[in-house]
Amino acid sequence: MAPIPPGGAAQTGELALINNRIEKLAAASIAAFIVFGFEYSISQTNQTTIAEGQYAKIVDSLWIRAASGDIKFKDQVEPSKKSIIEMGTQAIPRMLTKLNTRDAREMQTAIDIFKGIGEPAIDPLSKLVNDNDPFTRRTSIRCLEEIKNPRAIDPLLTVVNHDDFRTRAAAISALGSIGDSRAGDAVMKALIDNNELVATAAAVACGKIKTGINIQLLIGALMHPYYGVRYSAARALASIGEPAVQPLISHLDSFPESKGAEFVILALGQIGSSKAAPVLEKAIKSEQWTIRAAAAEAMGLYKDNKFHKALNNALKMETQPLVKAKIIKALTVSGSGNGS
Repeated sequence: MAPIPPGGAAQTGELALINNRIEKLAAASIAAFIVFGFEYSISQTNQTTIAEGQYAKIVDSLWIRAASGDIKFKDQVEPSKKSIIEMGTQAIPRMLTKLNTRDAREMQTAIDIFKGIGEPAIDPLSKLVNDNDPFTRRTSIRCLEEIKNPRAIDPLLTVVNHDDFRTRAAAISALGSIGDSRAGDAVMKALIDNNELVATAAAVACGKIKTGINIQLLIGALMHPYYGVRYSAARALASIGEPAVQPLISHLDSFPESKGAEFVILALGQIGSSKAAPVLEKAIKSEQWTIRAAAAEAMGLYKDNKFHKALNNALKMETQPLVKAKIIKALTVSGSGNGS
């Protein structure tokens, strides 16, 4: 052990005392910093909580006017909706609590507001598409349908096989409105759903998505027992346009008077392809008056006098009142004859 120099013991003691004081000051500073940080954190949390409470009160106040059917709020409905929309993300937490309403006016108001807020609402709404409450679930899906953002596709696909047919129909409709081909398989599968409302939504959705849709499946839907499915499938085929023409003609050639033939004919008329002329002229001579009526209506959709002779010849022979009226209308609309 090295010898302590003169006065060394005193100096060593002073150094130890100084070091001790430094350590205490450092500890006190750290403690003060921690306490200050904790108090600041609490302050910030309180401010956030207070702010959220204030936003909730504002939304509630505006909501009363926005969703009201009361005559005294008539002029405040749209401005109140707009004010909530302008709050943006700050309005979302409180607006989510409005989705469980059973009132049709309130449902539509919530849908309008979330549509206005747009993309920032997608993730919060997506968390509710599997909610236990059926009204919350279906209204959130409707909101996503109106926003029309592909980010909602994956959440919506989780409910296309839901036990509740209304939820399935809402999800399929929303996927159609978004219009992304990634939803094509789910939408086509829904064409054979055992509920006619879901199948109708699927037919409509096919006409909106178009890309990748199997035309033969839509033609098959033209034979569905429910009118809404047949009508919607025909409209979807018309929306797909030229790619559907030859498959429709081939089907009509093979099954000229089968169930659904009328809708094949109407789809061809709506597309307006000249390739369909021979099958339409054949259909106007069908033994089934419903097919003749469809052919006359389809011919009337053409604007180039293509069927002047066929319609006039048919009019001379026709006795069925509805078919006759449709022929006259077709001649009048297309300017193909005198309509007498």
